[in-house]
Amino acid sequence: MLGDIEADAEIKEEITKVSLNDFSEHLKNRITYYLDNKSLLIPQKINLKPNRTTILDLKKGTNYDFYINIKCEDERNDLTNFNVIDHAYYKKQMTFARVTIEVYDLNKGEITYSQSIIGSIDEFSSVTFKPKHKVIMGCYKKLINQINKKSIKITN
Repeated sequence: MLGDIEADAEIKEEITKVSLNDFSEHLKNRITYYLDNKSLLIPQKINLKPNRTTILDLKKGTNYDFYINIKCEDERNDLTNFNVIDHAYYKKQMTFARVTIEVYDLNKGEITYSQSIIGSIDEFSSVTFKPKHKVIMGCYKKLINQINKKSIKITN
């Protein structure tokens, strides 16, 4: 089961669509998006690195074997009062995003996969040249590529 993807409203629909497509392809269409099943008894937001009890509660509420949790965080700080031109180094440090994918084995009550990737805007680019959604999607694509390389391919 793919849980609710935590992301800004401007990217949430796109990354949800891409994630469903990628995991559906990888798992040979054996995936469900939590919003497609209205009878589930789970909270909308599952924090990263949940404890064993929370994972086992997901099993009770969903009756699925695995749960995929994706978080997209915009780590860009407020630059309104900051002279970016004079401080290119600090601009790079202040404009980045993090994408985390975790997979929980609901039967065992444990995290079976957890990986984060941080992407940043190049220090010579302007703040508006590369929108944050492109940075987030780039991070997501790197994570999916890693998953595909490490995983056993499912055949019918």
